[in-house]
Amino acid sequence: MVVEEEELFQGSLDLTSNDDDIEEDSLESIKALKEFLKNPKVAKKLQNGMSVREYSKEIKEELDMVVNESVIDYRKQADQLADLHKEIKFCDTTLNTMDDMLQQFQQSLGTISSDIKSLQDKSHTMNIKLKNRKETEYQLAKYIHNVVISPKLMQTIFDGEIDENYMDMVKTLDKKCTYTMTNTNDTHKATGQMKPKLYALSQKACSRIRVFLLEKMTLLTKPKTNTHLLKVNVLLKYKVFYRFLSKYAKVAGLEVRNTYIDTVGRYYYYSFRSYIQQLTNLERERSMEIETLIPQSKIQDSSQQQSLFQNLVTTNKKLTNFFGQSSLFHAQIEQGQERIEPFKLGDRMQITTELNVNVPIVCHIAEQKKDLFHYEAIYHSIMLLLVDSVTSEYVFCLDFFSERHLHELIFSRSQEVINRNINDYLESTQDLMGLLLLMHLNHHFRTLLKERRIGCLDDFYDGINIRIIGKLQELFQLHINSLDVALQQNDPSLLIDEFEQKSTIIENYTNLISSIHRITFEGVNQHLIDVNLEKLRTKMIEFIQRVAKQNKNELDKNFWLIKTYDKMIHAFMSYSIVCHDVHVFGTQLGNQVQKLIDYLMSKHFGYLKHFLVQYNPKIVKNDSEATKQNIPSDQLRELGQLFRSKYKSALEGMKANLEKQFSIQGGTGRDILEKLFLKVITIYSMYYKMVYACWNSPPFRSEILSVDRLKSDIQSLYK
Repeated sequence: MVVEEEELFQGSLDLTSNDDDIEEDSLESIKALKEFLKNPKVAKKLQNGMSVREYSKEIKEELDMVVNESVIDYRKQADQLADLHKEIKFCDTTLNTMDDMLQQFQQSLGTISSDIKSLQDKSHTMNIKLKNRKETEYQLAKYIHNVVISPKLMQTIFDGEIDENYMDMVKTLDKKCTYTMTNTNDTHKATGQMKPKLYALSQKACSRIRVFLLEKMTLLTKPKTNTHLLKVNVLLKYKVFYRFLSKYAKVAGLEVRNTYIDTVGRYYYYSFRSYIQQLTNLERERSMEIETLIPQSKIQDSSQQQSLFQNLVTTNKKLTNFFGQSSLFHAQIEQGQERIEPFKLGDRMQITTELNVNVPIVCHIAEQKKDLFHYEAIYHSIMLLLVDSVTSEYVFCLDFFSERHLHELIFSRSQEVINRNINDYLESTQDLMGLLLLMHLNHHFRTLLKERRIGCLDDFYDGINIRIIGKLQELFQLHINSLDVALQQNDPSLLIDEFEQKSTIIENYTNLISSIHRITFEGVNQHLIDVNLEKLRTKMIEFIQRVAKQNKNELDKNFWLIKTYDKMIHAFMSYSIVCHDVHVFGTQLGNQVQKLIDYLMSKHFGYLKHFLVQYNPKIVKNDSEATKQNIPSDQLRELGQLFRSKYKSALEGMKANLEKQFSIQGGTGRDILEKLFLKVITIYSMYYKMVYACWNSPPFRSEILSVDRLKSDIQSLYK
């Protein structure tokens, strides 16, 4: 049963109006009553039909019952309550006593706090005093350590053996001297008294160190001394001595430095001089004659021609008899000596693939084996030792002397010996390939030094390269002038009479150019090479053309030129060389092949070619009647009959001519034959079209050869 809210309020109002003094219109009373009615127990009673008044009465009865039960319970616990009262009273007394004690303790703590603060102040003061005393003690100890000379220090400096312990004492003395010298504001009397004594002690140490270092450096000059181990295990170990000496006795330090430079410089000077002398005995004998493309013996002796050479030969003192009886094309070589090929590289290129082999030539072993070497191999060994020696000295001087450029003073005389050897070679050599290989080696060793981060010997290599470039220019010019002199001959037949000599000169040129391209790389002066190769190439093409003109027969001339250019190109390609020379001579070959084809076509089919040139433009397209009026039909018929009667013999004759000169199974001979037959088919096809332009069905069709038949016959000639 649900109790309506209005009824509940009515009951509530009745209850309050009868039993309470709360006003009916009070909003607070209404809110309180609503809160009361929200109680679950109250709501449940009211829902069961009980009024508020009845519920209030029931609650009052329950409260009275609980009160009565509590009174009965209190009476039963009266004795215990009396004991509890006594205990509470005792506790109250105890708490009062504790309160008095705590107040007294609080007063005592106040006194203790004052004492503690006083102790803290005293402790802080004592800490400051202790810190000041420690700092004073440290500064005093430092001062004493930096100024006072201990008996052990003095005894060691004067009489001690120079070893690692002596080095430690020198370091200690250096610190003391540095302190007295740098602290200019120190006005202590003790400092002033100790300065002279420290100076005297340092001079004594410098005197002994000077003698010690000079003695050790003297050992470098003794035979069979391992200088590297001596420098690493002795000098570098005691590098502190030199620093001390250069600081407190600069004159003595400079003396030690100069002694080292002089001693080691003389050691390297004599070592390089002796090594170069031994290597000179192992060098292949150089040709004392200039070997140019055109032999001197084939050049007419005229004052004008001599002058072309004389300007380039005056610098070569060993070639004063340049125009003597000896052949310019053949060197005078002692019996048993292997001749150096002036135009072939051979296995000399191997030196560029073994640049990382760090083993120089061992002279006595090479003498036992009777080995001989080209100059570039000797130069490689010299440079290998020089670069390694410079590297070693650079690292040592930087560590020991703290200087970067002492190697320039140490190796100045050694470089003079090497330069003299190189100058002797440049004055006497005519080996163009050898010069290019030297520049290749120079580039390698300069790169090696850069990789080691050693910036030295650049000026040395620049000087060598400048001299090599000058010699290269001279040799190039000699070759160019030899061809120029030959081309100035009034009668070329006087220059070269034999085919073998022609081939030899051209073969020498091809070998020379191939060798230059194989050696040339980015480190060589490429512009110099290109300019001279272009001059030489121009002269050689002109020379080949002049020599070819000696053949009165046009066919033989064409064949010789084609074979010459083809041989040159194959020589270039055999070394896998792709260069401008290959392109130029390839163009010359193509032009000459075209000339040969034109010559053979004019010789065997000139009648047909001439007719086509004359009447082919007169063909009227799609008008046979007009075409017949422009072209003589009788002559057209006769040409067809003539071609049919002679074409086989002509084709076989051309093939026979090519077979005498080339192999037609492949290569250039096969290419020429294919181009030639293709030209025949092309010309005859033009003629055939001309015939059918005049007639749709020519009356003499059976008398002329069909294009397919011509192709079939040509195909049979390939077999």
